[in-house]
Amino acid sequence: MDTDKTKKLKEIATQYGLQLVILFGSQAKGVTHKESDVDIAYAGARPLDIDSEARLIVALAPIFGTDHIDLVDMHRASALILYAITTEGVVLYKDNDLVFPTLRAYAFKRYVEEGSIFRLKKELLQT
Repeated sequence: MDTDKTKKLKEIATQYGLQLVILFGSQAKGVTHKESDVDIAYAGARPLDIDSEARLIVALAPIFGTDHIDLVDMHRASALILYAITTEGVVLYKDNDLVFPTLRAYAFKRYVEEGSIFRLKKELLQT
């Protein structure tokens, strides 16, 4: 991301009280096609309501060149999604150096704790 876009993203993150913004999914992996959307995970000091999320998408659209943006609130994400975001995602903005490692440790903890539940569900679905 170029300097102007990085600066604009920082302004938007500050405006919405975001502590962390991560690009994940196909865009982060570099495996896109013309219909690919942009998957953005965020963590804020407080949850955003649906109207704020809609305004955030509009604000982010010029940065990514599309309004096909899917937002994921990392505080509300499932353990599997959170783990994928923190292991495969690209940090675009962080308001301090501890926010991402702290969230990654939390994601790993949840993934390990809930892993047995995921395996049990899989086994039950296969029978």
